[in-house]
Amino acid sequence: MQLENFIEATANSILKPAKGAAIETRRIGWGSVVRCGCSVGGAPLKIGERSYGAGWGDHAQSLLVLHLPSPGKRFKAWVGVQAGLPFHSLARFIVEDDAGRELARSPELRGDQAPFLLQADLNGATAIRLRSLDTALPADFPGIPPMANFNWCDPAVTLADGRKLAAPDFAAFEFRPAAAFVYDGGGEMTTARREVRQLAETSELTRWQMEETDADGTLTVRTTVTVYRDFPVIEWLPEVLNPGAQPSRIIDDFRSLSLRLALEDRSTGYLSHPYAFDCRFPQRDVALRRTVGSKNAQSDFTRGTVWLRPRYPENHWRLDTDEGRSSAAWLPFFGVDVTETEGLNFGIGWSGAWYADLRHGDDQLLIEAGMPKTHFRVLPGECLRQPSIFIHHRQGMSVEDGQNQLRRFLLKYHSPRRADGSVMQTPLPRFAWGGQSSDGMMQIIDQKERYELPFDTFWVDAGWFGVDRPVSPTEYGASDWACTVGNWRVNRVPHPGGFLPVAEAIRRAGMKFLLWVEIERVMPGTPVAAEHPEWLLTTPADDGNLLLNLGNEAACDWAIGEVERLVREEGIDYYRQDFNFNTIPFWADNDAPDRVGVTEMKYIAGLYRFWDTLRERFPDMLIDNCASGGRRIDFETNSRSICLFRSDMLGRPMYDCSEANHNEIPYLSEWVPLHAGGTTVISGDDYGVFSGVASGVNAGMGEVNDGFDFKWYREVLETAKRMMAYFYFDFHLLTPAPESRRNFYAYQCHAPEKGSGFFAVFRRPDGDETRRTLDLRNINPEKHYELECFRGEKVTVSGNELAEFPVELSEPRSMALYFYRKLDR
Repeated sequence: MQLENFIEATANSILKPAKGAAIETRRIGWGSVVRCGCSVGGAPLKIGERSYGAGWGDHAQSLLVLHLPSPGKRFKAWVGVQAGLPFHSLARFIVEDDAGRELARSPELRGDQAPFLLQADLNGATAIRLRSLDTALPADFPGIPPMANFNWCDPAVTLADGRKLAAPDFAAFEFRPAAAFVYDGGGEMTTARREVRQLAETSELTRWQMEETDADGTLTVRTTVTVYRDFPVIEWLPEVLNPGAQPSRIIDDFRSLSLRLALEDRSTGYLSHPYAFDCRFPQRDVALRRTVGSKNAQSDFTRGTVWLRPRYPENHWRLDTDEGRSSAAWLPFFGVDVTETEGLNFGIGWSGAWYADLRHGDDQLLIEAGMPKTHFRVLPGECLRQPSIFIHHRQGMSVEDGQNQLRRFLLKYHSPRRADGSVMQTPLPRFAWGGQSSDGMMQIIDQKERYELPFDTFWVDAGWFGVDRPVSPTEYGASDWACTVGNWRVNRVPHPGGFLPVAEAIRRAGMKFLLWVEIERVMPGTPVAAEHPEWLLTTPADDGNLLLNLGNEAACDWAIGEVERLVREEGIDYYRQDFNFNTIPFWADNDAPDRVGVTEMKYIAGLYRFWDTLRERFPDMLIDNCASGGRRIDFETNSRSICLFRSDMLGRPMYDCSEANHNEIPYLSEWVPLHAGGTTVISGDDYGVFSGVASGVNAGMGEVNDGFDFKWYREVLETAKRMMAYFYFDFHLLTPAPESRRNFYAYQCHAPEKGSGFFAVFRRPDGDETRRTLDLRNINPEKHYELECFRGEKVTVSGNELAEFPVELSEPRSMALYFYRKLDR
């Protein structure tokens, strides 16, 4: 598949089989798709001494599938080896039905032989397989057989209704990139019925749903495909269903994504020479951009680029997970760059364990993604969701501009929205530990009002729940919060009146009430563990935790009911969901041998049902997705929630997290427009507070006593809110390698439609550099701008002056912040 018209071609590859006659390339030894009207190498079709104007140029070892619009009666084609090759392969051509039963085969054919007429009775088949094999090699040979250019010439099909089809009637497309799997021990699903229906068509997108059902009626593969018109993006969601009365056969290695990209040779530097032999040294390298996930480390969300090349060991890269949380090891987003101005960005929508595998095969790149291990049958009436996929085509723009185009797409289509349709705003919260008394919380709320601090949310974290007992008022004392997870009643010792009095005070102060819950984890001995052990998953690998099985409908209903009760009875506005343990062994140890992967599939579908139901009942309620700090970030969770604490190492009173924030924010923001985390708050320290600002920031975690400089605090918080608003637009990293503590760190947030934004510059603690000229993006040199320095004056500058802006910072660990807006004149 070439990148030209990529989105349209990919959509056709998925949907085309249901639309009429087509020839599908499922496997080909060289190139990515069978050639129509010429040999696979582009030469005119010729076998022996006979030339042909119509047919398909193939390359062993191949598997083509001919899709017919109605039952077929007979197939015929002249087959043989492409003439004029420097040496001759031995070819064999085979016709099979869609179940793999052989219908006809040719004898072995040499390169100097005349064409052979291969004919087969189709017996009503609606799809047939065409194989070309180099008989000197195994049929499943994984490499490229040399010069195995084999042709199917003047192919013709007679349908059962008497209609006749020739080569031009068949549209050629590659193996579909969605929903690939091995069925029944090594074969492929025999599709007896295909149906496509259009679900939506607007000026912004078209959505289709295709269902393919097996001949025995026990398996349907449903693929919902969305083609966006306002962005170069295609997205799909595969599901497997069983509409029959008996279990399906076994599905192995289900891949939501299985895409082959043909790679063009970009090599240059060849010289003319007198020899007849033309030697080439192809250049088909591609770059893979990938970003690590969150491990509560200073390296969280660091981006790196590696190269895929047709040589060991650079021909294979694999991304996967070591936890049941999607972004613990790697972010489930990555980019493949074919050139500086063209490439593809991928997103995997799965909030559990996943993998992505990329293999360079000389002239093509194979990209596959799905759950790491699947071996399952589908039971009658069952529907099993699989990972969703999006692909963004970056064309004619830099990687930086492509990432901003993707950010706009994700903001529009994969960010949570309020009842009025507006995108949820990331809050600026004041924090309190849940074990702190209600009286202590009232004092913090009073402090907010007394000093006019611009917090918009009051965040109550863990420690508030369980049986009535004295508890630690801080996270860092002898807190026993983890021992009572699963018992979601308010502890009446620190909170005698429950949370309603606190919630009412929060709202009077102009804030929203956010409450921490870890609904998926259950401790042994809690009421739900005693009353409903059938709702819980266990594993010998972790006997200290129990997992509430959201794949169990009754358990999921209980979880929804518990959160709904807290919202209604305790006055919650925003719901914070944590998730603090690895669930892979819980899922794996509860799978039957013929249902490997199913426990996780049902769990993740239940998680989405849980969140979607809460959002339906409380459409203006923000969901905060934590998971030990940023370990469950993917485009499905981001569609429903915002991660307000991207790494658990941030905002701690014993550690300056400024440099970690410099690493995390720019790299995570390439893929995730909305996120927040903690920051270091020391009275008078601009550097610490502004280092942590993204679309949100938690700058209210520490103890702020009455001796604190509240005038400074109000000023930096108000400025942080002003910065936060611009993270909903384009993000530009202005200096390289923020993970180095010696470099200047600078970035710009720019609203193109407004012509305004801000840029922030930080001189790092270990850096010797004192001056840097910043190359600001999207500044019109012919316009004038108002430039406002934080705590400085507003001045008017020309676009030329602003575009190449010098900044001098004489002291280590210092910063500068500027806002700008384009003037009308």
